[in-house]
Amino acid sequence: MEGHQDGLRAEVASFAADFGATYHADVLAGRDSPDRLWEALARRGWLGLHLPAKVGGGGRGLAETAVVVEELAAAGSPVLGMLFSPGVVGAVLAAHATPDQARRWLEPVARGRLRAAFALTELDAGSNTHAIATRARRTGGGHVLRGEKHWVSGADRAALLLVLAVTEPARDDARAQLTLFAVDREAPGVRLSPMPTAIEVPERQFAVSLDEVAISDDRRIGASGQGLRVAFSGMSVERVLTGALCVGIGRHALGLAARRVTDRQVWGRPLGGHQGVAHPLADAWIRLEAAGTMVARAAAEHDAGLPAARAANVAKYLGAEAGGEALDRAIQVHGGLGVAPETGLTRYWWLVRTLRIGPVAQELVLNDVAERCLGLPRPA
Repeated sequence: MEGHQDGLRAEVASFAADFGATYHADVLAGRDSPDRLWEALARRGWLGLHLPAKVGGGGRGLAETAVVVEELAAAGSPVLGMLFSPGVVGAVLAAHATPDQARRWLEPVARGRLRAAFALTELDAGSNTHAIATRARRTGGGHVLRGEKHWVSGADRAALLLVLAVTEPARDDARAQLTLFAVDREAPGVRLSPMPTAIEVPERQFAVSLDEVAISDDRRIGASGQGLRVAFSGMSVERVLTGALCVGIGRHALGLAARRVTDRQVWGRPLGGHQGVAHPLADAWIRLEAAGTMVARAAAEHDAGLPAARAANVAKYLGAEAGGEALDRAIQVHGGLGVAPETGLTRYWWLVRTLRIGPVAQELVLNDVAERCLGLPRPA
């Protein structure tokens, strides 16, 4: 398996050389299209490697998809859409879609012909998903959705939105019952509003308003009232791929830093020959190696059918921390050039910084480890 993944890694790295940092910069500047990379990945079958072959996926594993995500990022082109469309949405549909739903949505998602987005977060709920306010009111032929979601990545390029909504409000000591629905982005009552951010990626952030959006029963994903459990079936995938993305960006940054401090002469010797410069970069490399190892372990646990939530959380935590540290140190050793457009390092900084906040906040990972691994009292 390792040898096979090594072969895939080399193949993706060779492919990604044509879609590196220059291409990424051109996409952000509007000089090139992000569709060109997405379509090239789809032709090679790399978008849905972890999804079942019978629905158009690669029939392989999350470990292979993580390799693709990491190597693209290491070349300088992080593809955030892979985390959400074939990633979390693909995993949810693979686990819970009916045969008809799989034909309608999962197969085109797996083949890269349909893009999907995940609409979960709300401003007043945050990580407390049970507090969401979006409601799905029962009607004779289905439900009517009303509410607003925020931080929906790539919603403008997605034809399908998975929306989590309340179908039974909380009563007494019982929590609200949540249900997951598949909603067409072009459905009447769906409205997108861009959310300006400092993140520089092709996949922009949106608020999605749902104003009396009528959907039929065949658009419910999984059992009614089990929406949170259904949605969480894709969270480990998303978190493993987040860790892989951050590790790849960190590798890209360290590669630039290593070339800079090797070529740059200071006081008659290469800048990298000074321990004060070399050691922080070496430490960042070690942290990335550790994070990458945890990403591989979490992916292997998921592929083996084992409970992988904790390993996935740790992989995401370590990846975001290590990737951010590598970027920061790479910027530092470049001096003033570290924030200059030509080095491109600042293009990635806000993305990795944001991924420390989501898809699961670092603090929530620490809470879980404190309580379930160390046996400490449940954090308040």
